Amino acid sequence: RALPEDLRSLSLDAITFSRMSDANTRFKNLEFLCVRYLEVDARLLLSMPRLRYLVLQSCEITNANVLGELRDLRKCDFSRSTGLESIDFVTRLPRLHSLDLTDTDVRAVPDIAGNSALRALSFEGTRILEFPSASQVRLLDVSRTPLAANPKAAMAVLDGNPTCMIRGSHIDMLRRALAGVDRLEVFPRSYSDKPVE
Repeated sequence: RALPEDLRSLSLDAITFSRMSDANTRFKNLEFLCVRYLEVDARLLLSMPRLRYLVLQSCEITNANVLGELRDLRKCDFSRSTGLESIDFVTRLPRLHSLDLTDTDVRAVPDIAGNSALRALSFEGTRILEFPSASQVRLLDVSRTPLAANPKAAMAVLDGNPTCMIRGSHIDMLRRALAGVDRLEVFPRSYSDKPVE
């Protein structure tokens, strides 16, 4: 049975379809699309000009560069997806306010200083080596990245953007501090004070 063409929200997964093209998605009014565990040719999304919220989790994405033509996108979640080695398309998304690239293949971030609406970025589990220069960003997640163990780089970002909250992992910093250490002694704390009654 065909889905109504005036849908505004749609969720697809590998249980229902083997590829996104199998869904025959031609929904001009669609504003929210969530796709999980599918092959997605991003060119199919161009038939959805009103798309604002795009979730492609654990997908195999091809032709990602065309996503820059979806200029109304406000939130993109590409977590655990492949095919996103380059995210240059985000520089063409003027309304984008949230971008999640958790556990993707992203290694470099384009100059996003011109994306004035961008407020939240997650690079958790990626291989990025430099912080993006973006004074408008309020939340930057670099947990499980090479940057998480680099407090000097984080301080440089905060110097230019004091309102930004940088989320990293204390484990990464501890690993870096312990690099080359061949023994570690831990002293348990003991308290002799009796509880106050």
